[in-house]
Amino acid sequence: MNTTDTPTDRHHLAALRLLDIDLARRGEDTVELLPVHPHHEPLAKNPVHAPRNQHHDTDPPDDPAPRGRRHDGTIRTTGWLQLGSHPVSSGLWATLTGAIPGFALIHVCAWLALILPTAAYALWRVTTRRLLPASTAVNRDRRRADQLRPGTAVRLHGPIGPVGVITHLTRVADDRVLIGFDGGGTRLLPADAECHVVELRD
Repeated sequence: MNTTDTPTDRHHLAALRLLDIDLARRGEDTVELLPVHPHHEPLAKNPVHAPRNQHHDTDPPDDPAPRGRRHDGTIRTTGWLQLGSHPVSSGLWATLTGAIPGFALIHVCAWLALILPTAAYALWRVTTRRLLPASTAVNRDRRRADQLRPGTAVRLHGPIGPVGVITHLTRVADDRVLIGFDGGGTRLLPADAECHVVELRD
């Protein structure tokens, strides 16, 4: 592709020719004149991007299993008593249970009023964390059985007790719904049966 020399290029060539003539007069080697091709830098260069990794190693991990999940897929829960939407920890009841004999025996040893409630709470915590792990569950609302969806956690026996996570629903008749739970359990319920939907917090 031919390009037109700029005034700067023409001045450069003229200076090289004068230098060649001057060297020739002095008997020195001449300088080979090389063609000058103007080089134009673009005003802006497109940034070079490294190819994106199609497989990201930072994909979010799957949700961890609830702490109270048992081998059959059901979830043991704690905190069945609620005030509105706020669960009352069963650890409170354990502490009160230890406080009653502690204060009853305060005449024997004043420290029992502190030791027994603390020991009762510690026992409750070890039990719900290690011996018989349980999850905190909060009742959110009630829905008809035929309005439930896979992935929903519901109470298995009324408003309290263990929880199951629904995996599939099948209408077996106009007034019956077969609900399958994580772990393989199933329940056949009337379509209009009220189920307690819960939120698992740990």
